[in-house]
Amino acid sequence: MPFFTRENRGLYTAIAAAILLCSLYCKTAYAQHDTLTVSPSPLQTVKGWGCNSFFAAATVPAEVTRAFYGELGMTVDRIYLDHNDGLNDLGAVNPAAMDDLCKKITSLHSFGLRYILCSWSPAVGMKYPAIVASADLREDREGAFTSYFVNICKFIWQKHLPLPIAITLQNEPTNTATYDSMHFVNQNNFDYTQYYRVVLELRRKLDQSGFRSVKLLGPEDGSYDTGKNWGCSLAFLGGNGFPVFRTNPALRNAIWGCSSHSYNWGGTVNYLEQWAASCNLWHKDKWMTEYSYIENGEKNTPLIDIAVMSARRLCSDMECVQNNYWFWWDGYAPGIARNEVLMSDDGRYTKYPLFYVLQKIFTNVPPGSVCHPVTSNDPDFNTSSRIWMNAAAFETHNGMTVVLVNPHHATTLNMNLAGVTGNFATVYQTTGDKNMQVVAGTGVVNGVVPNIQLPPWSVTVIVTSPKAVVVSTSSMAKELPAND
Repeated sequence: MPFFTRENRGLYTAIAAAILLCSLYCKTAYAQHDTLTVSPSPLQTVKGWGCNSFFAAATVPAEVTRAFYGELGMTVDRIYLDHNDGLNDLGAVNPAAMDDLCKKITSLHSFGLRYILCSWSPAVGMKYPAIVASADLREDREGAFTSYFVNICKFIWQKHLPLPIAITLQNEPTNTATYDSMHFVNQNNFDYTQYYRVVLELRRKLDQSGFRSVKLLGPEDGSYDTGKNWGCSLAFLGGNGFPVFRTNPALRNAIWGCSSHSYNWGGTVNYLEQWAASCNLWHKDKWMTEYSYIENGEKNTPLIDIAVMSARRLCSDMECVQNNYWFWWDGYAPGIARNEVLMSDDGRYTKYPLFYVLQKIFTNVPPGSVCHPVTSNDPDFNTSSRIWMNAAAFETHNGMTVVLVNPHHATTLNMNLAGVTGNFATVYQTTGDKNMQVVAGTGVVNGVVPNIQLPPWSVTVIVTSPKAVVVSTSSMAKELPAND
């Protein structure tokens, strides 16, 4: 029988048209798009988001306090201590400075936040030479230095306020700075004996004083390890595998969580992976307690650049390093470059674009959420083992939150996102002219969010949920354009 006859020609034509239409639709929806896939394999649990909310700010307007404590979604504040918090080189505290500290603790506690304490410098008499800037901790003042932290806890406790989750002995000890700072003796020779001695002494004194709940974090240097004399968090604990934890079990027990900053001044991804593997080997939570986009050294960096590059760093920290805690450096501080802060101090107290990016992540990825790997069939879209990465996925109690960054300045990326849970997806984007604006709401079909357009040089956050959500898009009144 002939295939085409007068009777069936119309039927076959209709079928062919239907097949063509289907193929065109499928190609538009899937084949022409790159595919990102969220792996079902879990990584680490997210335990907290943080910020040093107000650094060196003499006064903090109520709307600034509300922005960081009530709106950003941070769960842990990082409170800095400087040389003014100590009264003398014997470990006594300055009552006036402690009163200010307690006011801040009272405020953050009213919003349900917790906090950690971090010293930039003790009273200058504890250092040699006796200066505010970088100088060695005097060996004959180690006892005074550790008593100083205990006396701070006593002051807070006597005010009936919550104690810190943890204390870090020193912010970036290998950073040679003109501002408040301190070194440990012989650290430039990769000899960290004094640091170990002080950690053990402080742990003993806190326990004796009834402050066992106050943990210790360390070593808190400027990066995981640049392989240089600066930023040696990995080296402080003996290098890859943290061998000092094996030879010094008391130190291993004293350091509750391993903390580091995440700046990159020429290191390689190997250090990130070694830090992560070493923490995992000893079952230590990973605390990334400071990052801001200052690597390019340009204080007038475009706000969209700050948002995009900081989001890429967050993706790397959460997917490659697999941090349990992640902190932005500074929220609000008069006179500090805008690539370090999230809100301006120009009298309008305007939230920068990165504020909205972090807010969208923090508020949609609560503690207890689980990070998941993301894979891509586009080899130019970095999703694993890079210093700068473009994707991170989190399983939450309500669905999934996925962060996607388009690192190309002139190319729109078309993506399908597979492997997600939930039935509905809301897509938010930050570009040069909008800040976490809702751009799409779509159903999740067989675990796929189809047809996601990532504009050039942008940050996209996709939030899935069991059912469609009503989202307001009117919260743009005080946003600063990202292309400013």
